[in-house]
Amino acid sequence: MPISSSRRESKCYPLPAVAADCVVFAHKQGEAPMVLLIERKNEPCKGQWAFPGGFMNIDEAADDAARRELREETGLAMADIHQIGAFTTVDRDPRERVLSVAFWTDVEGMPEVCGGDDARRALVSANRAATFGLRPCGDSAARLVPQAKGGVMKLQTPVEIPAPSWRILPTDRMAFVGSCFADNIGQRFANDHFQTVVNPYGVMYNPVSVMHTVAGQPYPCEGDAQPIDCDVAVVSLGTNHVYVELSSGRIVDNCRKRPQREFKEQTLDVAACVQALRQCVEHLRRHNEAVRIVFTVSPIRYRKYGYHGSQLSKSTLLLAIEQLMVEDASDSLYYFPSYEIVNDELHDYRFYQPDMLHPSEQTVDYLYERFREAFFSEAAKQMVAEWRPIREAPAHKPFHPDSSDYRQFLAEALRKKEAFERKFLGDKG
Repeated sequence: MPISSSRRESKCYPLPAVAADCVVFAHKQGEAPMVLLIERKNEPCKGQWAFPGGFMNIDEAADDAARRELREETGLAMADIHQIGAFTTVDRDPRERVLSVAFWTDVEGMPEVCGGDDARRALVSANRAATFGLRPCGDSAARLVPQAKGGVMKLQTPVEIPAPSWRILPTDRMAFVGSCFADNIGQRFANDHFQTVVNPYGVMYNPVSVMHTVAGQPYPCEGDAQPIDCDVAVVSLGTNHVYVELSSGRIVDNCRKRPQREFKEQTLDVAACVQALRQCVEHLRRHNEAVRIVFTVSPIRYRKYGYHGSQLSKSTLLLAIEQLMVEDASDSLYYFPSYEIVNDELHDYRFYQPDMLHPSEQTVDYLYERFREAFFSEAAKQMVAEWRPIREAPAHKPFHPDSSDYRQFLAEALRKKEAFERKFLGDKG
């Protein structure tokens, strides 16, 4: 018999709380798998070790809750997680009746993690869970890791990202230029309180248009344009196709809705792409000799070229970046494999938007996490971990917005923001 909402919420039918936990295995060649744990910041079991996890919000699915808790407590974003099962022992949590839905996932190598939210710290250590003081969870403590290990299968081919010789600092000025993928990643940097410039003259897809933006010479240009001056530039290339203005013979960055008959579409060969990228590097170094430049190829495919034509376009860009880096031989140039991560590691349409061409928000979050793991200094990771609770505080929806408690909450949030900026950004905040 269906139970009405009023009966479900009555004292006769008390509702249990639902939690989601995640067991993360780290695999290092030649060694036994390790497991990710967090040290609890709060009671119950304050100071003891636990799996990342927490209570599910009313408007999210269990797997989304597990991903969110994993990200909040450790800084690790995982797109692909797998359900182990539900754990329902009556007294598994001393606070209240709690049901836990557990998930597992695994990563290659040793992920860089940082405690946040309810976790004082996070670490990857030996996977014998019985040796750690895990939070009371009834019958699940002894079974969660063995059940997860029993389900582990190698269902991905993780893309290795070689460690660069430098790291991004909290005070670095970031610039993102190129395709809409640069917009997506750049916005996440801005949200995490980095000093960020993102496509100041609009989205640019080809190497020549990217060079125009870097040089402060967009064509056609309306108003003043300034060259980009930054500490770290991320250049995302989308295509080698360009549009040439017939009247001038110049490559345009924006057709401004003019008739198609005024332009001719052409493709740049590898040499032309290398020349444009070389000029990008020269312009950036002209303003900052120590600038570091990260090239990447957007994972967004171009259906209008045909899928074979789209692959040829991406291949041209990949060859051009490789040739430039071989010629330059500088550790200030780096390639980030976003195209390869989406196509060879995730490799599934569930990681795309409904148009099956653009990566989903979850996929972009995962790429940002991989970028963070590769490039962020410890100071930058700590900055992000401390900033996110401050950023999320204004989103709190109070029952009584005019109350003194809420005014005190806002004043404390402002105080934390000012202290945060003094700590990490100094005069640049």
